[in-house]
Amino acid sequence: MAKSKATEIVAAALALALPAAFYTFGDLVDGFPGPLTLRTQKVADLEGVPAEGEAWEREDLVRPRDAASPVERVSGEHITAAVEALPGLGAYSGKLSYAVVDAASGEMIAERDASVSLTPASTMKLLSALAAAKAVGPEQTLTTRTVLDGERLVLVGGGDNLLTVKPKETKEGIARASLASLADQTVQKLKAEGRTKVTLVFDDTLFGNDPINPAWGENGPAGGWVAPITPLGIDAGRADGTKYGAKSKDPSYDAAKAFAELLKERGITIEAEPTRGAAPEGATELGSVQSAPLSSWIAHTLLYSDNTLAETLARLAAVKTGRPGTVAGAREAVKAELDEVAREKGFSTEGLVIADNSGLSKDNRLSPSLLAHLTAWASGNAPVEIRDTFARVPIGGLTGTLKNRFGEAGAEEARGVARGKTGTLSGTSTLAGTTVLSDGRVVGYAIFAYDSQADGYAEARALVDDVASAIISAGGPTPAGLYDAPSSPVEAGAGEGEEQ
Repeated sequence: MAKSKATEIVAAALALALPAAFYTFGDLVDGFPGPLTLRTQKVADLEGVPAEGEAWEREDLVRPRDAASPVERVSGEHITAAVEALPGLGAYSGKLSYAVVDAASGEMIAERDASVSLTPASTMKLLSALAAAKAVGPEQTLTTRTVLDGERLVLVGGGDNLLTVKPKETKEGIARASLASLADQTVQKLKAEGRTKVTLVFDDTLFGNDPINPAWGENGPAGGWVAPITPLGIDAGRADGTKYGAKSKDPSYDAAKAFAELLKERGITIEAEPTRGAAPEGATELGSVQSAPLSSWIAHTLLYSDNTLAETLARLAAVKTGRPGTVAGAREAVKAELDEVAREKGFSTEGLVIADNSGLSKDNRLSPSLLAHLTAWASGNAPVEIRDTFARVPIGGLTGTLKNRFGEAGAEEARGVARGKTGTLSGTSTLAGTTVLSDGRVVGYAIFAYDSQADGYAEARALVDDVASAIISAGGPTPAGLYDAPSSPVEAGAGEGEEQ
């Protein structure tokens, strides 16, 4: 009981210090009302659901300090000493870089080789999410429609490659727009005009004729890592319905064929195989369906490291900002949005190389300093749509690709306290997000363990987890040490939660 009361006092005091950035932490330790918790209870589906505040009175509370309390202020020296003391660091076969930035002030607290530009792996998705939230907006929906051009019925892709052929479907927490519903609307209009025979054309020009990024290399569609990026598709181009299974070679064409079958079932004759073509301006619209808000796409992308959706978000940002929806256009759009933030907030993008927008490419380059400054800003002084976006990253030991992390001895302090986007390529493990130091300050951080000589990424990932825990516990005890963290009540769906 005393432990629970102490938890509530600490959470409330921290919230008074950092009201915008720290609500989520107070929610986690049950100091405030909200959907997240580290205590066992029955919880509804939490994927992508932001906390909603409730009005309540707060008092100025002072944290009692005793022999078990942390230092008044954690310094860079505290963090450096904690990291350098890690047993796994001396045994690690590769290299380590990290950065820790104060979310309130934007000042660098601690770093190790933080300005070196390195391969970020899937932490690159933070940039795609930023661009989509900033340029397109989290409440934006995508429209798939049909128009009539003489004898041609044109299926027009508006960026939604998560369509379903079912009348209604929600998968991976995202409500899917229904081609069956679109077929119903279309057939009703066709028959009202006395038409029972059409030629079907599909228009996927929104993203240009540029579905494959050569920079993916061996991490492309052939390996099941990502589908060709098109503005029209079913279930993100998954040929077998699984995340890393076979991918459609032409998602737009497959969606058009499925739509043709739905029309046939409703009594419309399709005179030939669907063909590509552009819808003329001013053509009569027969029907339309809308995707879920982009916020649910972003949430899933960050929680489960979805490569296809990350690339799609960047293409949508390109189109929204007047650029071509191509590989090059997406790169330019993401860089432009990040450059604007960096200029306004005074941090550097020097050394940034955007080869792709999901992190599959080994040619991407990004410094820990840049990522730490970005995540610090996004959790503190950023506009609400950016704060909400970055709050959707996994929580250590609880959700998404961090659900099964921080369980090993020496890494437990980060459980329930560290939020971050994971990244994994052979020999490399990265993690970037926000956390809380033992003095209660919210920080942005980025950790890169790379050039591991061990097979796979396990050695690098273990070091990343240990470093994250060391940062949090430096000057300890840590916020995580204030309560017991049982097993997570949040269960990832089948086929989800794999790390990237």
